[in-house]
Amino acid sequence: MGVITCPCKCVLGIVNGVILLAGLLLAAAGGVLLALSSNPTLTGTLQDLIKKVIDSLNIIKGTETDNPTSQFVELLQPAGIVLLVVGLFILAVSILGYCGLACYIVVLKVYVVVLIVILAIEVIAAGLIFSGKFNDQVQTQLVKIITDQYGGIDDMSLYSVIPNILMIQYKCCGVHDHGDFNNTKKWNRTREFEFNGQTRVVDLTTPIACCVTTGTFPNVKLVDDYCAVNPNNATSNFERGCWSKVSDELSGYRTGIILVTVAVMLAQLAFIIIVIVIICAD
Repeated sequence: MGVITCPCKCVLGIVNGVILLAGLLLAAAGGVLLALSSNPTLTGTLQDLIKKVIDSLNIIKGTETDNPTSQFVELLQPAGIVLLVVGLFILAVSILGYCGLACYIVVLKVYVVVLIVILAIEVIAAGLIFSGKFNDQVQTQLVKIITDQYGGIDDMSLYSVIPNILMIQYKCCGVHDHGDFNNTKKWNRTREFEFNGQTRVVDLTTPIACCVTTGTFPNVKLVDDYCAVNPNNATSNFERGCWSKVSDELSGYRTGIILVTVAVMLAQLAFIIIVIVIICAD
């Protein structure tokens, strides 16, 4: 049986090494993000990217936002915690495999059970996602977030900036259409506009981010300054929902994503079989 188990143990050791490295990298990335969240200084590429996006929103809304990058620090801590937890879990699984490789057969049995559970969860999750079972629930939750948290083009919180970026980038409005913003709790629709040298106070019909823009994001500008007051199909994307726009774009990658997902799961299944062979041989 040694002829079979020796190659299998080599594969187990190599794969566990890759898993260990992945866990270390994720845990380290999580630690870095947590450190940044406690001392928020965003530099380099990230800061430049955020500044470009905020500058684009400033151009569209016609005002400036002081120190906009600090508003995004709220994302660092939860992202860091997720990466750290996932990294530590992967590390634990890898260590479990190495302990089993050191002839602790009981540990190796626990290891293979963990691998089977992980694969089963992945299969169930992939099936539900690709079948579209959660589409209605996801759309409902997105509309709820807009209703409870969206604050318009002037709000620099993530709940406003991310929808604004998506609506500008994909030339759409809301999840389904502009009606998703009818019951927003935080969005102040009242806005001042200059018209023939006079200041007019008007109520916006749609968010400004729903307006048609020219240029390539993030260097864009409105085609009509009053597009959010009196929207029409020439000046506003108010009747085009983002869910269908984004779904249509992602559908082009659907086949490739499914093939990659299946290939990864088959590789995991093969690895599980290798571990079972080692257990049975011992």
